Amino acid sequence: MRSRYSAYVKKAFDYVYDSYHVRTKQHFTLESIKEQSEKIRWLGLTISNTKNGKVNDKSGIVNFTARYEMDGKTQNLIEKSYFTKEKGRWYYINGETQFTTTAKSEKVGRNDPCTCGSGKKYKKCCGRI
Repeated sequence: MRSRYSAYVKKAFDYVYDSYHVRTKQHFTLESIKEQSEKIRWLGLTISNTKNGKVNDKSGIVNFTARYEMDGKTQNLIEKSYFTKEKGRWYYINGETQFTTTAKSEKVGRNDPCTCGSGKKYKKCCGRI
């Protein structure tokens, strides 16, 4: 998951495309990935939970929040991602996704719940960045 996020940040879209599972890849093109990502500035990744995904596992689940800015608004991509491992390499299958938007003028206190929905205090989550 972290490698896919880093690839988006670095605009390494070939890697993003190659990390889709063959069943998932049929729904995307390299051009569509680039086009979707042109207006996004990534701000941070918080992984809130994982299940499996270790060296000897063949599947894994990652719950994460990725913060980004688009069209002047800070937004959160909250997803439960499903991965499979084939021939020693991890592939993204799909995810259950939701989006939230945070107005820039909104002031969040250090001890308030984080706006990403992680359940952590802001200072221990997105406020650390």
